[in-house]
Amino acid sequence: MNLTEEVSYDEALLLSCDDVNESWIVDSGASFHATANVGFLTNFVKGDFGTVFLADKSARNITGKGNARLLLPSGGTLALPNVRLVPKLGHNLISVSKLADDAGYE
Repeated sequence: MNLTEEVSYDEALLLSCDDVNESWIVDSGASFHATANVGFLTNFVKGDFGTVFLADKSARNITGKGNARLLLPSGGTLALPNVRLVPKLGHNLISVSKLADDAGYE
């Protein structure tokens, strides 16, 4: 996880309160960060990165990956590396386990 300033839990949770297409949901069940919107991604690499199985048991192809930088309500940013592009994914997802891994927690 790469923060440009310290972020409180309140700020992180506010990421899911904006417009549905631009909101990010903090998901404790997600294995990785994911979005259906390639516009969020920089350093984008297109390719076949496998398949993800959703909670409703449906499967989606992972068609690329890149990095996302989210603007926080405080004006700071949250950098998310290796965000997977999953077309037709209903929500943008921030993986709690990936945040913990990136921060060095076991």
